[in-house]
Amino acid sequence: SLLWLAAGSLLLGVVVVANMPLYRFFYRYGGWGFALATVSLNHLYYVINAVAAAWGWVLHHTLGDPQPPVAVEAMAELGVESWPPVPKKLPPEDASQRANAVGAEE
Repeated sequence: SLLWLAAGSLLLGVVVVANMPLYRFFYRYGGWGFALATVSLNHLYYVINAVAAAWGWVLHHTLGDPQPPVAVEAMAELGVESWPPVPKKLPPEDASQRANAVGAEE
């Protein structure tokens, strides 16, 4: 329909005007041919982003909020605040106790 064509042309024009500094850079870097080739790739970039955003919206509304893995929920029920748990510092031992323990192993 004519309305869709007008809306698409308007949006295309807005994207071109918004990206004019980028296209000027491409013109200075590689000339007119390079700048015109990048316009279509830049529009493809926007289309891919729109498809990804729509897909994310669909997944969010069909599957719901992301849920943590079962292991994380189990650790939360046990009161573990971080995984792996931080090791506890052992009390310092006497040098004599260590020497006795080493001698007992032999």
